[in-house]
Amino acid sequence: MVDLGELSTPEKIGIGFLQDIKSWIWMPKRVRFEISADGETWKHTGTVKTTVPRKREGAVIKEFEVVNADELRYVRIMAANAGPCPEWHPGSGGKSWLFADEIYVE
Repeated sequence: MVDLGELSTPEKIGIGFLQDIKSWIWMPKRVRFEISADGETWKHTGTVKTTVPRKREGAVIKEFEVVNADELRYVRIMAANAGPCPEWHPGSGGKSWLFADEIYVE
C-alpha cells in the first residue's frame, strides 16, 4: 500500500516487474489495483494479466498499469505469484520469485 499524503487524481497507476527464468523469477499471473480516499473503503480499479510467455528466456521487464479517473490518496497493489517452477524448468517444483520494480502514480 502506498500513501500519497494527500488527495489527488492521477491519470494512471502502475508497477514494473522482471522475468528472468534462469534465476527462477517469473511475471505475476495478474496484478490487481485498488484505490482509496480514506484508507478504509477500497475500490477495485482493474486487474491486468501478464502477456509474457512463461518460457520466454532472457531478462524481460513489463509494466502493469491501469487508467484512473478517481480522486485517491491510497493505492494498493497485489500481484499473484506464478507458482512453483514448472516441470520443464531445472528448478522444477521449487519456489519461484516475484521481482517488482517501482510503483508509479502519474
